[in-house]
Amino acid sequence: MIRERTSYSCVCDGCGYEQFDDYWSEDAALAQAEDDGWTYCEDSQGDWETYCPNCHPMYVCHHCGLKSDCNEPGWQERDGHVDCPNHLHADCRECRCHDIGTRYRLEYQGWSHELDLCPDHNPKRNRE
Repeated sequence: MIRERTSYSCVCDGCGYEQFDDYWSEDAALAQAEDDGWTYCEDSQGDWETYCPNCHPMYVCHHCGLKSDCNEPGWQERDGHVDCPNHLHADCRECRCHDIGTRYRLEYQGWSHELDLCPDHNPKRNRE
């Protein structure tokens, strides 16, 4: 008897390494991959990618789609999204106002270095 069988395994989008075992469903393969330390994330086009523990996924800014590896400074994770250095979020802990921009622009306008105090509540702001 000949029986057709479909099996699933995860392949790393970084290096091409493939999981050794075959699984009966895509969900089972992804669950085992996550248990083994694999990363499963969405890219800027909405496609899902998997990375083995030896590879780092690319950060993709959800504002502009800019890609970067995990080692570049200035990237910010927030509410399940990643923002590039051009789209940092600043939230004032005093009045809850919000702004988005580069660190240079936000600090120039008077936000604190930690981006947690707006120009109106930043005691270090040079007031004229």
